[in-house]
Amino acid sequence: MATWNDIKGYIQKQYPNAQQIELLKELNMEGFEFELETGKNRTQKICVQKVPFGIEMIQILSLIGKIERDKVDFALEKAIYLPFGGLIKMHGMHFIRENVIIDNLSPDKLTMLIESIAGFADALEEEFIGGDAN
Repeated sequence: MATWNDIKGYIQKQYPNAQQIELLKELNMEGFEFELETGKNRTQKICVQKVPFGIEMIQILSLIGKIERDKVDFALEKAIYLPFGGLIKMHGMHFIRENVIIDNLSPDKLTMLIESIAGFADALEEEFIGGDAN
């Protein structure tokens, strides 16, 4: 894949439940969100959006939920073992995030990143939130 349009087409084909994020459209940005099954009757919300910083990049986010204040340090320590991005807090909620340059991103690598991020987020959600926050 080489462009955002390639990414969009792939996501729409690979993840039929992907929907455009309306709020991003209002901000003149583009992105998709969808649910990904992670096993054990659990799902993870995934967002893939174009990053508006000149270089063609995407950001992949997976929601963990709101980690209690007394557990955040322990969650951050677990996140150091993530092979990508990291744990972030946005609008009071915690996510696993990765930014990727689109230039040489293959469909296989995109799928691997999405599934890996969802898996790590799901494991942290299960440990620190308990149930499925989605």
